[in-house]
Amino acid sequence: GDVVCGEAIDGLHAGFHREIVKRLGPAPGRVRRAISVGCGAGGKELALLQTGAVGEFDCYDVSAEAVEAGRRLAREHGVGDRMRFHRADAFDAALGSDHDLVYWNNALHHMFDTHRAVAWSRERLGPGGLFAMDDYVGAPRFQHADAIMDWAALLLALLPDRLLAHWDAARATTIPRRPGRHDPQALATMDPSEAVDSQNILPAIRSVFPGAEIIRTGGTVYFIALCEAFQNFDSAEDLRLLDALLAIDHAVAQREETQYAVAFARRDWT
Repeated sequence: GDVVCGEAIDGLHAGFHREIVKRLGPAPGRVRRAISVGCGAGGKELALLQTGAVGEFDCYDVSAEAVEAGRRLAREHGVGDRMRFHRADAFDAALGSDHDLVYWNNALHHMFDTHRAVAWSRERLGPGGLFAMDDYVGAPRFQHADAIMDWAALLLALLPDRLLAHWDAARATTIPRRPGRHDPQALATMDPSEAVDSQNILPAIRSVFPGAEIIRTGGTVYFIALCEAFQNFDSAEDLRLLDALLAIDHAVAQREETQYAVAFARRDWT
């Protein structure tokens, strides 16, 4: 939260949502409409709806299971009339250019043509509408550059074994001190859309919205190096160390490539 909104606050995506609320400002006496693509079960969209920033969410996903789970979740929270779930490809739907918010949260990196997706997003916005994204923007299929892998290995080399215990205690192993890359072929077989065009997300945003605000949120430490080790940082001393590692993560993101980013843009930023 602090990298995005300047303050440490609890809750997954809470900083991102706080910045959306701030940018949308007070409701102008009408129901604000938002759209989300690749929504899954809609938990993140529900959290934003509950802030009062938007009044209605149209949520799209191609998974029947996710859409049904989303509908149940919306009904359970009493917002079934304000969160509409569609099992469809949003790009093929007949949608107008009158949305107040196009919301992407860890879904844009699943698009096969990210430039098309960002351009489509701008077309869906009404006057003053906001594009908001929180997503993985690193190397395709997670094939990170050697320099990034070297940074991760350097950090892991400095940590004691107790902080690298595998999350599955039954395995009695430690996390490797040099992280390995994913097998891109295996990853593509498991999910053909996984990070298929992720490296083009930020160039696409800069092209479609030249005035976009982009916040580099890192990931070399928390995504590549420590993704399986966070549960080991449990004492006050460990948490202070983790804070220092995340500060290093922020510095690496500014100097090298960032794995994740948040972006905001207006329809009229051309």
